Amino acid sequence: MKDLIVNRKELRSWQKNLVWGKDGTLYLNTSPHITIAQPRFEKEVNGNSKNLFHLKEFPLELESNNKLEFEFAERNTLLNSQPISYVRYCEPSLGGNNNNLLAVLTSNGNVCIFENDVLVANLDDSAAPLAGRIYHSLHWNSNLTANGEYITLGNELGQLVIFQKGNSDNSFHLLKTINLVSDCLEWITSIVEDDNGTLFATLTNNSVYSVKSMYVDDPTIEMIKEPSRFKIFDTKALDGYVVITTTGYFHKINVSTGQHFQFEIGANDGFHIIPVTIDGEQKSTVLLSNKTSCSIQLNDEEITLLPDNIISPHLEKKFKKWNTYWNEYDKYETSLVICGVSISMDGYSVAIMYDIERISLKYRIASEHQYHIKFIPLNTKWEISSKVTGLAWYQAYHIYNKMLPFQGQVEIDLNDPKYDTTLDFKDYLITLLNDNQLNKLRFLNLIEEKASIETFQKLILKYATANVEKVTNPIDKCCIQSLATVLNLPCPIQSDPITIKSEYIEETVDVKLAKDLNQIIAVDGTVWKRCAVSLLPLLTTKVKICPVSKTRIIDINKDSLNDYGWFSRTLLEVFNNNSIYCDTNMISA
Repeated sequence: MKDLIVNRKELRSWQKNLVWGKDGTLYLNTSPHITIAQPRFEKEVNGNSKNLFHLKEFPLELESNNKLEFEFAERNTLLNSQPISYVRYCEPSLGGNNNNLLAVLTSNGNVCIFENDVLVANLDDSAAPLAGRIYHSLHWNSNLTANGEYITLGNELGQLVIFQKGNSDNSFHLLKTINLVSDCLEWITSIVEDDNGTLFATLTNNSVYSVKSMYVDDPTIEMIKEPSRFKIFDTKALDGYVVITTTGYFHKINVSTGQHFQFEIGANDGFHIIPVTIDGEQKSTVLLSNKTSCSIQLNDEEITLLPDNIISPHLEKKFKKWNTYWNEYDKYETSLVICGVSISMDGYSVAIMYDIERISLKYRIASEHQYHIKFIPLNTKWEISSKVTGLAWYQAYHIYNKMLPFQGQVEIDLNDPKYDTTLDFKDYLITLLNDNQLNKLRFLNLIEEKASIETFQKLILKYATANVEKVTNPIDKCCIQSLATVLNLPCPIQSDPITIKSEYIEETVDVKLAKDLNQIIAVDGTVWKRCAVSLLPLLTTKVKICPVSKTRIIDINKDSLNDYGWFSRTLLEVFNNNSIYCDTNMISA
């Protein structure tokens, strides 16, 4: 696939410039505002990544509070001379159906939470001393619980500060503070997490601590790497191991046994760690620097460097091609600089931001800069994963050169016990959204000409039939009757004609004879489009739109005129943010 080109931008740093979100969004740490590569849907991609992403600036109004500003300027003139905040690092939320939360670490030690581009929270422990309130790292915890999401921050006292997000809104409150070691004055510069929910924190003295059972009163804390004078460049928590690259060395630490393997890799300018997942297991990792790359087998007792046949062939090809055009007679020394590396949340692909330039003293202004983002598959195949959403599936499909994530027909057994109709309706719908087989059908809606949710509708009708005695609301009855009529299945309930209201009009509809999935005829003969989820008539422009199927649903957050029951309201609330057709973010009209 052709590279995504980023023109006329200046980067803030040379390490953490690229983050890949759950919904397929790429976040680029550019100056003065961050840039996002927003996922887009085009039927004809033609092997060009610009048809998968839309680049745009993403200005954020950061908190003006400068924690580093002293009352007397002579105490620290340098810090007081730079009171304006800028983004040092950002990380999107990992969990829930809301994929629009973004945590931003600023130059002044603040952590701000944005929903889209609106500031919703500034995380701070006002009771802590100044060094405990200045944060240098953050991590969204992937171990979601019924109590909501968690975000962990690292401060200048060697403490992990955990904030909890409520389920109902975007408010955050301080949950607890974990001291890695007593009376510590080291900064926490990096936080990573493994699949078991164990956190690994890197400190400025180049030690690494593990924290298990962090939500209990007495978590288990252990130093897994001793302090060292060799700077830690990258850390990854893999399947049973923590792997670390430092100046001149590669470290592999067995989490369960504590066994520490160390291998000298020579002087370098820092190796990025890129895990490679094969058949669902992380069996190897690629080490990538500006000058070289290699592969290491994780399961081997002894560490052995092997040739990298995954990443280096792609970058070498780009480097040779660039020299062919811009350094035809080898008059100049050229270099390829890795500016950022981000692995997709499903682990099947990697995005590498790089720059190729002549080595010279020439100064380049921002308008001359051009960065490339290369997308590389990390496996011979990929699969549908609940760790990412619809457009990220679509990106993987094209990164893997239109390879399907499964073979044969997708078969759904509607009587499977896993579709438990005794669950709460919201939990039942979330179970459907997380079902791997059903997600395969949603993926097909991304690549086939005609989108269909017939299987979802049958399963929703199945729930209504099993819980028919709870249905008393007229709009709920109308929804269930519409589902049965459209599917040409027996209806467990009878609906009388009902009146639906909007800001300017009211319409009475009788759904018993309305068999068309896309439109409904009112009693007076007026033809209306249907809501794709509830199958009610759309009488308002306050709707959400699926960017793939182009179907519309009622925006339940903006409709206070109709008396929805538990069935119809839950349907609209669950599918308000993510499309039932393809798991993409719904767009407000």
